[in-house]
Amino acid sequence: MSLSKIERQLLKLLIDDGPLYGTAQVGYHLWADRDMEPQGAAVAAGGVLRRLIERDCICQERAGGVSKYVITDHGIIALDQALMSDIDPRQLGFFEE
Repeated sequence: MSLSKIERQLLKLLIDDGPLYGTAQVGYHLWADRDMEPQGAAVAAGGVLRRLIERDCICQERAGGVSKYVITDHGIIALDQALMSDIDPRQLGFFEE
């Protein structure tokens, strides 16, 4: 499974910080350093979340009227595989010495 840069960033965020609540919070964390309106960030985050939910990388639960997003075991494996595929095979020689 191929993950985009923003999908990887979201999965890392869920591992490091735990669950996120609502698309607005997800959008804020993904685009906090960019010049994006909160509504635009929430809409963009919704697209990223939808793709990851469809691929079973994250699950969506309802928590008090707000969606709670949590990484799944499949998401952890997908992220690990994506990060491993980023390693240039020539770099592996450094680990063997």
